[in-house]
Amino acid sequence: MCGITGVVYRDPTTIVPPPALAAMCHAIAYRGPDDHGVYTAPGVGLGHQRLSILDPAHGHQPMEYGGARIVYNGEIYNHLDLRPALKGRGEFRTHCDTETILHLLDAFGDQSIGQLNGMFALALWRESSRTLLLARDRMGVKPLYYAETPDGSLVFGSEIKALFAGGLLAPEIDESAIAEYLAFGHVSGTRTLYRGVRKLTPGTMLTWRDGRSSIKAFADNAIAGDLPPVPRTLDEAADTFWMLFRKSVSRQLLSDVPLGIFLSGGLDSSLILAAMKDAGVQRPLSFAVGYREAPESELGHAARVAALLGSEHHECSVSEQQFFDVLPGLSWHRDLPVTFAASIPLYFVSQLAVQQVKVVLTGEGSDELFAGYGRYPRALWNRRVGRLLDSAVPHAARGAARRALGRGRESRLIDRLFRSGLVRRATLEDSYVDVFAAIDDQHLRRVMRRMPQHSVAGVQAQLGEPDLWSTAPLEALLRLDIATYLEELLMKQDTMSMATSLESRVPFLDNDLVAWAYRVPARFKLSQTRGKLLVRRAAARWLPRDVINAKKRGFPVPLGTWFRRGAGLAMLRDIGVDDQDPYLNPEVVEGLIAEHGDGRDHTDRLWRILAFQTWRRDVVPRMAPRRA
Repeated sequence: MCGITGVVYRDPTTIVPPPALAAMCHAIAYRGPDDHGVYTAPGVGLGHQRLSILDPAHGHQPMEYGGARIVYNGEIYNHLDLRPALKGRGEFRTHCDTETILHLLDAFGDQSIGQLNGMFALALWRESSRTLLLARDRMGVKPLYYAETPDGSLVFGSEIKALFAGGLLAPEIDESAIAEYLAFGHVSGTRTLYRGVRKLTPGTMLTWRDGRSSIKAFADNAIAGDLPPVPRTLDEAADTFWMLFRKSVSRQLLSDVPLGIFLSGGLDSSLILAAMKDAGVQRPLSFAVGYREAPESELGHAARVAALLGSEHHECSVSEQQFFDVLPGLSWHRDLPVTFAASIPLYFVSQLAVQQVKVVLTGEGSDELFAGYGRYPRALWNRRVGRLLDSAVPHAARGAARRALGRGRESRLIDRLFRSGLVRRATLEDSYVDVFAAIDDQHLRRVMRRMPQHSVAGVQAQLGEPDLWSTAPLEALLRLDIATYLEELLMKQDTMSMATSLESRVPFLDNDLVAWAYRVPARFKLSQTRGKLLVRRAAARWLPRDVINAKKRGFPVPLGTWFRRGAGLAMLRDIGVDDQDPYLNPEVVEGLIAEHGDGRDHTDRLWRILAFQTWRRDVVPRMAPRRA
């Protein structure tokens, strides 16, 4: 795991100022404290911060081969499998995956990126053609941001703060993206909350030359024709899943430094631990986090699974005061608002883990591939009911019922009816996207001073593969969440672990496992209200029934309680409410805080507002180059 950054100028005679490139590297130095390297030539500068995982004694970057130089962040788990086909084309000087990528691209061209199985963000500079290539892994495990200046220059980095540190652009909030962020914690497409700053879409590569850039997807040639057949029974699906998952975990144990696992005691992390044991790891190191005074703490669940499977277990606790004290600093690390409150306990458990290991395995991706969230069956019920009523009841009548229910949402029952197919259309936007937004359309119109002209739920509903909604509705939900919710989860995992110089890996997102999951029939993923059927069936050989069937926990945070008292309530009032706020209505925010204190649950809405305000007031001003 590393940090990369750099700049290319349209004018090839422009010299990159050494202090600017140094500032860009310094801004993300914690991503790679083991080594630092830069390359400069007229019109270009590349910077690299290395966290040494494979071949620590070698692998210094920027690395050069065949007239190309690369800076790269990530791990390629099949890089040793790729080497035999490349050895006849040139000698290898290291055992690291960086050199494998260089040889692969030199031998087979840019589309050969599709052969890489792993997580990565890379920048490759070819001096002879003065061409820059940026690429990001299929699932978006590793971040990569860029911005193009009016004169055609381009600046990029693993984190947004590196872009501003170079002085080529200034931080400005993109007001048009705020509503979408507040609703979903994610901005669609390549946009971010900063005007002009883009994120490279997962599975794509950007080519820049002479001030012009183009983006296209790279080929999926790594997995073509090599997948197991579509399963015919649940047992067959479970067996194939375990075979692919066990292989993925085995691949991701590749490391020349100590490695462990984040263990919550839930199904996904427990299954990773079981696969590690099955792969021959005698006594894995496991790490868990909980709360000193909260019943939501998962420490007991994690300790039980650790004892059952035989890991060397370590744990830490987070207090309410600690939680809120670190929010501004972690917002700085994230560059953007901290979408998920679970980011904060993740940071603390990363601090614990990095004392003993440099790499951890984590469970992201399972729910989005195999339908693990409770909102999926609810959305499918909305669709079924909505389709019946769409054809039977006049739209005006249902709209009137929805408006009437909207005026009484302080009741839990009325709120659920308001978000159901009884008054919702059967569209993806109405049945799912707006229903499960942290701040739905009705609340957005109250909270925001100015709403965009377009429907933010409509924009989100176009992501993933929305055409599947009519023929394979569950897959449409999963692909949408992979394109939005999962990418944000992965950015949470990356930035919180890298803030402590710790690499995290996600074995559920192995190329072959993902491609196979896309082909698995929906009936092996979800039945009625029960998701991840095939995963649960596979886990039965390793885990007790109560672990397999336990309610999904993740990293639970007792925010609802904290927002009614002490440090949480104080921070809400101090940061969340701003009488001079150009974007949010302070009296509405005050009203939400009061209603929450009186017993109505506004936890998700208040967290999204607090996270946004912390970023807007504390982080954005610090992004100016003079402060980098």
